[in-house]
Amino acid sequence: MEHWREILVQTIPRGGYVERNNEYIGVAPIVVKVRTSKGGCAQGVVRITATDTPTGSNVWKVLTRNEVVPEKMLMDIRPYLPAAPNF
Repeated sequence: MEHWREILVQTIPRGGYVERNNEYIGVAPIVVKVRTSKGGCAQGVVRITATDTPTGSNVWKVLTRNEVVPEKMLMDIRPYLPAAPNF
């Protein structure tokens, strides 16, 4: 019997493109399904990626085999801006 867990993926800012193992899932906030064991651990390596489409900035989280799958993920996809120099 297969078991699944749903992860609510949210992005800052809203509307990031979300992928599971390089497969487009949809726009955040969105629920992503992950195959798990009966105890809620990932059954294989799963990579969740969120991308800010205007800038191309992205972040990802890799769930390893036997890692507990969380109920929620908040992914900050704002572009990194280095600190401005003080003059």
